[in-house]
Amino acid sequence: MQIWVAWKEFWQIIADKRTDLENQLIREIQKTRKVGKREAREEAQGLLRVVHIVDGDACDMNTHETTQLISTNRVDVQRALIDVFDPVMAVVDDTFIIRGTAAHTGPNGELEEWFAQDIGAIACPDDDCVSWWKLKNIFSGVRVFAAHHSPTGTKLDNKKNQSAARAAERVAVSYMRLGMSRRPNLVLFAHRHYPAFGDELGVRCRYLPSWKLVGAFGHRLAATNAEPIGGWWGVLRGGKIIEEPRDDEGLGPFELWRLPSVDKWHEL
Repeated sequence: MQIWVAWKEFWQIIADKRTDLENQLIREIQKTRKVGKREAREEAQGLLRVVHIVDGDACDMNTHETTQLISTNRVDVQRALIDVFDPVMAVVDDTFIIRGTAAHTGPNGELEEWFAQDIGAIACPDDDCVSWWKLKNIFSGVRVFAAHHSPTGTKLDNKKNQSAARAAERVAVSYMRLGMSRRPNLVLFAHRHYPAFGDELGVRCRYLPSWKLVGAFGHRLAATNAEPIGGWWGVLRGGKIIEEPRDDEGLGPFELWRLPSVDKWHEL
């Protein structure tokens, strides 16, 4: 229930940001083109697009031994996918579905492919699938690379941003080694379940937080504490990332929620 509340709050933040940006565009159009508000609003709606990237593991048919899932019935999981993303569809214009871990979403991300087809997500032009292994797309002049699995990671709290910086460096170097001049401006990875950020060689990297509570596998990894849940957003314009969430706690430019139990001590 706490995750659901945070999830809806996150998308309300996106909805409010969309309204603010639309109003800003309307004022700019009115000022530069000397037109009425109605005409400016129609033009602004055509210029502003909210792009939603689901960076893998959109659902969970966990093949690891666990009793912590609501259901492992395929029909239940598909129904939950539709219900969970229902508040999102009213806010976004385009959705890209990245395939995650086979242990969670089936071989070759079959459940994510089903979901991508069901909601009419933007299809990958490189193969005959709607979902993507690696998204490489240009949004408002910003080259965005997104994949679920990251090339680096760590269990050490004080090294997490360094792992994101190393990932940015690896992506940049791989493009340079292959003689590809147009390296990504922004790289998004998930899978690690912790927020992290690092910029190297002109590549900005973001490790996305998870929308999942710590399960049995997470406890087995001996994590020192539960990572916050949440997501990332950015405003892209003119080839630049002009805005990200404000970093209030030193954890990076993300929208984060901590569950009350994280800072709770029992006295018996």
